Amino acid sequence: MPDSPLAAAPLVFYGGMSASLSGAALPAPTSPAWRVLDGAVAGARTLVAPTPAAVTRPGPAAPAHGLVWFDRIHVVPRTADLAFVLSEQTLGVEVWNAFMSRARTLSSVGVSGAAGITVDGPPATPADVPASRSTIYTVRVAPDGAATIEDVVTWYFTGVDPAGTDLTLVGVRLQPFPFPPDMGQGIREAIVYLTDVIEAYDTSEQRVQLRAHARGGMEYVPVFTDPRDAQYANALLQGAQALALGVPLWQYAERLTAAAGVGATTLALDTTDVPWAAGDTVFLSTDPYTWEALTVDSVGAGSIALASPTTKAWAAGATQATILKVGRLGTSQPFDWHSLQYGAARVSFSLETAA
Repeated sequence: MPDSPLAAAPLVFYGGMSASLSGAALPAPTSPAWRVLDGAVAGARTLVAPTPAAVTRPGPAAPAHGLVWFDRIHVVPRTADLAFVLSEQTLGVEVWNAFMSRARTLSSVGVSGAAGITVDGPPATPADVPASRSTIYTVRVAPDGAATIEDVVTWYFTGVDPAGTDLTLVGVRLQPFPFPPDMGQGIREAIVYLTDVIEAYDTSEQRVQLRAHARGGMEYVPVFTDPRDAQYANALLQGAQALALGVPLWQYAERLTAAAGVGATTLALDTTDVPWAAGDTVFLSTDPYTWEALTVDSVGAGSIALASPTTKAWAAGATQATILKVGRLGTSQPFDWHSLQYGAARVSFSLETAA
């Protein structure tokens, strides 16, 4: 027969022990894990985060990116291709003093090259430019001047090599032929290629392309509405025999559908079936004496964006907009005078590229 389990021995309490924990004193825990609960009985909670001691080390200033950005003068942009200048063009140029610790002295702003280039906004020199200061200057290019633009604008700073603080401007000044055609007589348009044909004794031929891109041609009778027009056209045709002219493609002319004020960067007009492209020159005119030529930045449905703002206000309906090309007159350009005040001509232009 198995033994019966033994009865539990009576619980014996020794000194310092209590059956009801009455008056027991519990020591505070010593484990670091309990430090966040320190003072919980009193209702306060203290978060203890060990903070490392601060470390101070000496060190010299070092150039960043090999002095590419700092401790020098930046001129942005460094070059600007103005393409064809038919009216006044403006260009914003940023001059940044990237020296981080001290100002630099601007001693002067100079323009080298033919006349017609001015700079707006230069302070009275010499002038101190604070460290990290950036200033925007406006460079203006007038339509009157040398036929070829090859000018350099230089910002001279004391102790700074001017070879890195200049702006190079290139372009060509063009005089447009602003007289629209008599559409009753139409416009004759041509696309001209140039090929050399070498014929052998056996009548076989070898053809050599001499022109990479086809040239365009235009011929039309311009409209002269008063004696002033005839005098102006005759002087222009006689004086521009050896020069390039701006030739509007009148067959693509459209009228503005919304007015464009001074400083406008968008022109509203019908762009359907018109070969607009970014980089083209748009010719705006209301008469032969009121016109403006600007560069096209992008083309959208019903509008074109300009690379630079307009300098004149253009009314809707009265303003024509068309593409402008570079063209030259033929070797002979007759002009018929019907009286001392009235004349007529049939002009023929060879365009630089096909329309």
